[in-house]
Amino acid sequence: MAGKTQAPASDRSVAGITERKSNGDAALQDLAFELGLWVRGLEVFCATERQVFPLRTGPEHAERNYRVEFLITHAVFIKCSELIATIHRALQGDGFIQHAIAELGEAIGSLTALNNSIRQNATLSFVEWNAWCKMVAERLAKTSVFATFDSDLAATGRRYLPEKLDRLIDDDTLSISDRSDLKRYLPRFGGILRVLDVVKGMLDRDEPLRPALVIFAFLHEAIDELNFDINNRLLRSPDENAEMFVMLDAASYSLSMESKKAFSQELAGVSGIRSAITVFARVEAAHGVLNDNLRMLLTGFLRLTESGQPESDVFPEFIEKLDRSLQLRAKLWEILCAVRTAESQLTDETIGKLQTELDSFRQTPLSYLFYKDRETFERFCKEISITTAGPDAGPVLHRFSAYSETLFNQVGMRAVLQNHPFEPAE
Repeated sequence: MAGKTQAPASDRSVAGITERKSNGDAALQDLAFELGLWVRGLEVFCATERQVFPLRTGPEHAERNYRVEFLITHAVFIKCSELIATIHRALQGDGFIQHAIAELGEAIGSLTALNNSIRQNATLSFVEWNAWCKMVAERLAKTSVFATFDSDLAATGRRYLPEKLDRLIDDDTLSISDRSDLKRYLPRFGGILRVLDVVKGMLDRDEPLRPALVIFAFLHEAIDELNFDINNRLLRSPDENAEMFVMLDAASYSLSMESKKAFSQELAGVSGIRSAITVFARVEAAHGVLNDNLRMLLTGFLRLTESGQPESDVFPEFIEKLDRSLQLRAKLWEILCAVRTAESQLTDETIGKLQTELDSFRQTPLSYLFYKDRETFERFCKEISITTAGPDAGPVLHRFSAYSETLFNQVGMRAVLQNHPFEPAE
């Protein structure tokens, strides 16, 4: 953001200090990066929360109770306090680190105490939330950890890229202009991927996920700024037919569309959802949309020097994801065919075959669905398991047929299946 004081990452940031302290201590560097991310993300969340995560229904600003937002900021303060304590224990003796950590710890401590006091009220208005946000942003912006996070992200983003993409930035076969563009944008993609991996860690550890909205708020800002920068570069480009222009144009469009899907659909109104299962499902889906899209975009840049580069050669995890998605799509097609047959005939034999297909699907392929789809699918499975032949079976089979077709099409739109069109078995 404009006006932030930037210091050289290697000299004055917590993440840079960890490298000077111990080249091999990757875990400590990750903790320092995560601390900066929470602090920086909290500032963005306080400034833009309602714009980034719009309400789907319910009262507008004036009538809403903002107690949940105060709870989210409190959870982030606790997370920051835990990270500060861990880093403090590991880095005894480094004067600058001790000062930076003590400075942030003091700010977090006072804000936590004030937050605890404010939350004694059962109802908290927009005026109180707005005043609180200004206070949090002002206090955090004065800390060294906050001031140096963006430079840390830029410095570490390139190191987070896969080796092939890192080498591409300095490839002498490319023009100076192309190398300049790659050096400007690829590390920023790498930084965003690193931030997404923090969310993935929370999902894997089954941590409370409402605080992750703070990280997504930062992601929203980072993606918007990257898009803005790319579009400005495209406006200045003299050759709209150049391969780099086409790639950057496609990246900008794809980022805009997938970002809208993640924030306006999956994460809209999440702060007001009470069910932890639903929050998990929404966060998992938003993470998947952004993560897969970014990795596909990054792989596309390799076409500048290598044609037909498989995504799995760049990001090995795509091998498992592609295999699972192919299995899932094939199995959903079999189920869709079975339910259509059962719906048209309504016999014991066709319904029994559908029930067998569903029992088989629940053994493994069901786990390949996004969490948000599993619960609905399970409900249909239970309903169909007690369904018998006859006219009464028609309505439930019709509903399940429509749902299965929609789910099949959604799976087919996964980024990993982009180059794998579906061909039904004969």
